[in-house]
Amino acid sequence: MAHSGIGFTANVTTTNGVDTLTLTSGTTGTAGTLTVAPGIVASGIGVTATVVTNGTKSTLLLQSGTAGSTGALTVNSGIVATSDTLLSPSVTAGTDADSSTGASAVASTATLTSIANVGDTLTGSISIQVGGGAAHSIKVPPSDSTLSGLAGAITAAGIGVSASVVTNSKGSYLSLTSATAGSNGSLKVTSSVLDATNSSNATLSYTSSSDQSAIGNLGISVNNDGSIALDATSLDSLLNSDYSGVVGFFQGANGWGQNFSNTLTYAGTSAATGVLSLVSTPTATSNPR
Repeated sequence: MAHSGIGFTANVTTTNGVDTLTLTSGTTGTAGTLTVAPGIVASGIGVTATVVTNGTKSTLLLQSGTAGSTGALTVNSGIVATSDTLLSPSVTAGTDADSSTGASAVASTATLTSIANVGDTLTGSISIQVGGGAAHSIKVPPSDSTLSGLAGAITAAGIGVSASVVTNSKGSYLSLTSATAGSNGSLKVTSSVLDATNSSNATLSYTSSSDQSAIGNLGISVNNDGSIALDATSLDSLLNSDYSGVVGFFQGANGWGQNFSNTLTYAGTSAATGVLSLVSTPTATSNPR
């Protein structure tokens, strides 16, 4: 989901007869952190609530205290989340001089996402690296937390980059130019700068994956030798009585089928970080002298 319009996804999954509601922030960083009101747990309604942070995203987990269909969660959400707009970078690499065409070396440039009002209050920081040099992190100065203040802080840092604010019909944006022309001066820019004045709201949505609790309910079992057995009669009966539940179990977001597919992907060679991929990748060894 785009940073300029945050959203949340909400899904219910069932494991061993226990329903869990998972709420996932669509915004990375601290701006997307979810906070659980103590009242959810203290209300004594048979639901536990915790916040789990994985990498740059936070997820609200609600878990029913009653196993089975009698403990299934039904959620009607009126929660509205607010997020600031991330100013993401766009970089153009520098080009070297070409004696065959007479072209001169061109300096690398970068811009951040434009904002409607040049005086908006900004927060966060920007990391800038020139060529193979060290990366420098520059925070939005609290004394002038606007685009102009950030541009002044970058130029004053003396890292070989000039910064200015450009305003046109589409808004205002930060422009960076490397002081070193050519590929050796190419910029590498990462940004966590947020426009705190321009915020967006999103109402929490709710999606139920399936009312089926386990793969055994579908007539599928795993034998001691690792093979899988199918009771076609049980599966056919369930398809006739709860077709949507079976579909959701295999295809629903965060359902068993989706989770199993992700497990296979990240255990195999489909993903660069998969277990088999990592094992098959040769590691560099030094030659003995």
